[in-house]
Amino acid sequence: PPPPPPPPPPGDPAVASGAPPVVVASASPPPPPGTTPSAVGYDTQATAPSTVALNAEEKTAIARQLGCSGYVDGKLVRLGTKIRVSINLRGLDGNVVQALQTEAKTEDDLANALERIAMALAGDKTVEETLNLDNATMAEAQRQSNRFRIEKNLGVVIGHAFGFADSLNSFTFVAFDGRFEIKDALIEINGGFAMCDDVDFQFIIDIAAAYYLTHTPISPYLGVGFGVFFFGNRLEGKRDCNDTDGDGFDDDCDYSDPSMIGWEVFPAVGVEFLRHSSIRLHVDLRYLFDFAGEAHWGHGLAIMAGVNF
Repeated sequence: PPPPPPPPPPGDPAVASGAPPVVVASASPPPPPGTTPSAVGYDTQATAPSTVALNAEEKTAIARQLGCSGYVDGKLVRLGTKIRVSINLRGLDGNVVQALQTEAKTEDDLANALERIAMALAGDKTVEETLNLDNATMAEAQRQSNRFRIEKNLGVVIGHAFGFADSLNSFTFVAFDGRFEIKDALIEINGGFAMCDDVDFQFIIDIAAAYYLTHTPISPYLGVGFGVFFFGNRLEGKRDCNDTDGDGFDDDCDYSDPSMIGWEVFPAVGVEFLRHSSIRLHVDLRYLFDFAGEAHWGHGLAIMAGVNF
């Protein structure tokens, strides 16, 4: 049988703690005087290195010697292709001050996960509060690494427009909402129907361009847009009708539906909620300037809210 390894040097912490000697892959020369050896035993026949695990007292002693107010420890646990990251901030007494956990879907996400934990420790926040579009993991953002990829979100929006000084008919509308993003740029397309007491039908198509102001899950944005609307107003054709023979019917009334086409432009301000998620909510405020036939124009405020997938 091979000879047993030599005893550890005197004064080594492993002897005092009763821990078994550490086995390393090959023998090393003795450390310089006044220094602590990194390994307490040698075996030239060993095939795999191992290290000494520090206990809480030793970690605390090192932190105090370095003038620190605490220390950080933790572990990484692989679960299939996922990696569970658990980090603890401890005081000099060894008690946990802050415990943080997150998950990396793949090894490529691990750097972002560790960055999030470091930001949480530095800012005394939770891991969720450090999320932005730059450090979101693939599981959270569900994005490809292609920086020019167009992200598409489709949904529905409802809203109401308020005309000021009767310059614009107040109406409620329901519309399709398509939102297309390239990094911080946003293109929004709406198309739907409006409901108004004075209008038989109204169809609206709007296109807006906006820019996100932040990289956070709640992202405000500013934009401008224009649109076209089609409407028919049967009441306009009835106002000049007369019941000439007293039978209760308007004899000389034109019952045709006069249709009109108008244009609108608007500045817009909005907020996107859950921007890092596959399900998003948003609220828009637009100030409409409408131009219709016969030199008619109006203006008013439109409030919109929608959900996209």
